[in-house]
Amino acid sequence: AVQLDPLSPIIHDNYAMTLSAGGRTEEAIERLQKAIEVDPNFAAGYRNIGGLYSVGLGRLDEAVPWILKATELDPTNPNARASLGRRYFDLGDESAATKHIEHGILLGPNAPRALFTAAVVNLHGGRNAEAEKLAEQSVAAAPLWSSGPLRILRDFALDSRNYRSALTRYEDVFPDLFQPSPVIGLTNYHAAIDVSLVLKILGREEDAERLLDKSLAHIEKMPRMGIYGYGLADVEILALQGRDEEALVALRSGIDEGWRSNWRWLTVDNRNLDSIKDTPEFRAIIADIEADMAAQLERVREMEANGEMEPIPELVRQ
Repeated sequence: AVQLDPLSPIIHDNYAMTLSAGGRTEEAIERLQKAIEVDPNFAAGYRNIGGLYSVGLGRLDEAVPWILKATELDPTNPNARASLGRRYFDLGDESAATKHIEHGILLGPNAPRALFTAAVVNLHGGRNAEAEKLAEQSVAAAPLWSSGPLRILRDFALDSRNYRSALTRYEDVFPDLFQPSPVIGLTNYHAAIDVSLVLKILGREEDAERLLDKSLAHIEKMPRMGIYGYGLADVEILALQGRDEEALVALRSGIDEGWRSNWRWLTVDNRNLDSIKDTPEFRAIIADIEADMAAQLERVREMEANGEMEPIPELVRQ
């Protein structure tokens, strides 16, 4: 397609996402830069470069200016604002994160990514009622891509010991997970991992292990990093299987490779990792991430002070 229509930024963008799915982040960024060369006002190109710096390279400081440029070019896009908010939250600036996320929800009250990101920030801040409401809204807006908000709702159900309710939500959205031979794929492997914890609590060890084994087999065909990378899913699986030492090795590997996107949600706020959270190794890894995020946030502050980033567009009220 690129050969037939080299002046289509959308084709370059699609090509880049395919490269990223194979873990080829640097090539994907180069391809997106070609899309921008073709059309300097192609907002999705800037936004996706920012996404690749985040989930492909762990460079959130490099991601922020690209996403800011996307918001300048497409100021009414709620996903761009939510993405910017997530990066600031990962960097440790919760105030900036909240501002951008609230802006994103104002622009798109039913934008699932903005709602989920807002739920994560509220959950981390102990605002549970608001987190639960936002998670519910996110699930309703995009059920098939709702494994993240479903986990938030799962955890609230576990806290109230309403295990049947937790399973029912997953049965409604991901019925393939409850077949005699579960079918695991890109859209449901995260949900499969989360369901396994509920099944274990209910004493259904065999069913839980089946989901975990199939999920592990699925992600072994994927890269860790990138838009469609599995992130820290291997850590969750190993921890839930009671393989704590292997889980800690996998966690160190993932962090050393550069995984930073949504790191709090995937580590300190992740109930799937409860078996390893009290270990010295886990605490040391979290300290390393926090130090890296502080250094990257300082770099963002320097860029802001030096005028190297576009000014943030004003809040658009409708």
